[in-house]
Amino acid sequence: MTENEIQEAILQVCKVSGNDSDFNVVRFYVLCDRLVELGAAAEREECADMADATGDPDLADAIRARGHKL
Repeated sequence: MTENEIQEAILQVCKVSGNDSDFNVVRFYVLCDRLVELGAAAEREECADMADATGDPDLADAIRARGHKL
């Protein structure tokens, strides 16, 4: 699923049926970005756990460190 498809799906879930009032687009995109970040963080942690399980703590640390870069 692409980022655009995720945004469209969330928009459909958040949309009130029959209501054409203003929609806070900025907050919507902030929410979408946060959901993408959470998914990436979860995937990173799974990869790091797999590296730990194979006995490569340096690789696991490097994977986890990617989440701390600005």
